[in-house]
Amino acid sequence: RCSGARTHAEGRRAVAMKASLRVLSAADCSAPPARSSHAAAAVGRRAFVFGGESGPRVCVDDGGAALRVHAFDVDKGAWQCDVAAAGGGDAAPVPLLGLGAACTAAEQSVVLFGGRTGGTLGGGNDKADVYVFDVATGAWQAAAAAAAGDLPPPRSYHAMCASANCVYVFGGCGADGRLADLWRVDMRARADGWRRLA
Repeated sequence: RCSGARTHAEGRRAVAMKASLRVLSAADCSAPPARSSHAAAAVGRRAFVFGGESGPRVCVDDGGAALRVHAFDVDKGAWQCDVAAAGGGDAAPVPLLGLGAACTAAEQSVVLFGGRTGGTLGGGNDKADVYVFDVATGAWQAAAAAAAGDLPPPRSYHAMCASANCVYVFGGCGADGRLADLWRVDMRARADGWRRLA
């Protein structure tokens, strides 16, 4: 046993003493509609929720409409609905994907990748777009760094995480079925874009 290391039992006791779980719910009717197959990420003390489905293959945001963003403030115990700024026209682009997207927190932003606009798997509705949501301004922007390199195939229901300046995407469902590939993109503006790792 290494000096200073905890036994398994000691570790379990420490976790049990530190862990606490409480149900967080809105005190009024401002909560967004129930959903599944959505994307969510936490930045600071707020959790951001994007898209999802209200029933099998039914986009909660109607698919073709701009993706709505909702935030839950942990300190206030309350939802903030529609926190994204309006887009379209000459404004910054907004994602149109509805369900099965993935996102991850990256500094003070949320990076969103892939997803579908509805329909059946492999029906040509999967996307491979990357958007960045600025949690301070509520503005979307297309990720220029993610438009370079060998682009990953469109997909939905994949996993995503971030480390330092890089975002990683793994697996999901593509046009030809389930995927097991791993991709990385460096989000810095002068980076080389996507790179397949496995």
